[in-house]
Amino acid sequence: MNGAQNIENQPKKHHAGATIVVTIIVIAVLGLISAFIWPGWAVKSNTASQATSQQAANQTPKIAAIALPANSTNLLKAMPADVGAYARQQITNTSVWSQTLPLEEHKIVYSTGDSSQNITLLVGQWALANNAQSVYSSLAAKLTGNKIASGDVKVNGQKTGTYQVNEAADNANQAVAIWQNSTCIFEISGPTSAVKSFYQEFPL
Repeated sequence: MNGAQNIENQPKKHHAGATIVVTIIVIAVLGLISAFIWPGWAVKSNTASQATSQQAANQTPKIAAIALPANSTNLLKAMPADVGAYARQQITNTSVWSQTLPLEEHKIVYSTGDSSQNITLLVGQWALANNAQSVYSSLAAKLTGNKIASGDVKVNGQKTGTYQVNEAADNANQAVAIWQNSTCIFEISGPTSAVKSFYQEFPL
């Protein structure tokens, strides 16, 4: 009697196992279908990936950076070819800060290809950090427009200078950011929105 019961139960177990397998297959198929039909899963994921790629593309310069002069100083060689969507376009020596006796000073124009969004960078280097700090303090004091931001410049956790960002005194759509980093001073000017992102992305 027990043997008969065992034989009789075997087909039922097989049938139950087959049912489980079929159920798993159905769930898997429904999952694949829902990935393309049900909103908020595969479609959203794909859209997010496209948005990320587009954002990265927007931060890539659409124009090529010009090469540095063959006789560039170490300071010029440290100037990046690209900053976000901006590419280095024009390099000239300047004498804007000559009365403060810098070792050297240069003007560099960065552009996205849209000249109305150009950023002009002035960079200079002094013999001592104290000299640069004194010049920075004088330049920052002359920024009379609405202050946007200010704080410390840090390298590897150590303070190497300070920075300040102001709107232009006569035009809130234009801004100036200036900062000291050890013996160097950097000043950028251009459209307010561009200046805000540029100085934060600038590597020095």
